[in-house]
Amino acid sequence: MGCGIACAAYLIGTNYTTTRTRHFKPSIVRVGDDVTRGYSRRALVAALQHAKFKVVEHRYRRAWALSRSEKFELIPTGSIVLIERWPGDRERHYVVRERRSWIDPLDSDESIPSRRGQVRNRLPAKWIPLGYLTCSR
Repeated sequence: MGCGIACAAYLIGTNYTTTRTRHFKPSIVRVGDDVTRGYSRRALVAALQHAKFKVVEHRYRRAWALSRSEKFELIPTGSIVLIERWPGDRERHYVVRERRSWIDPLDSDESIPSRRGQVRNRLPAKWIPLGYLTCSR
């Protein structure tokens, strides 16, 4: 459930623990946790803004007639992407878009948080982007 913090830590350039204690305090991020529920996009925006990032949220509307690959092509490098791992997934997942790859904070079995995360050249076929956050300093 800490994939949002891990993605924010990657962009901020600090480790998970430091990012969690400095930027995900209850006074900054009012809702969410890294154990049971995870964090919403709004919580990530608040934490990244606290770290002096300019953040713009982009959401895909269901009415958009874009294919899965077209949605992924629109995502710029350095963005945190909210993923639905299968249709009806209630525990969404965050990854970071890099130049030719994706930074995924979960190990390959997709259930154990990784100490270092993994670099994926391609995302699994069932993964669908729901939106993304563009971040700049």
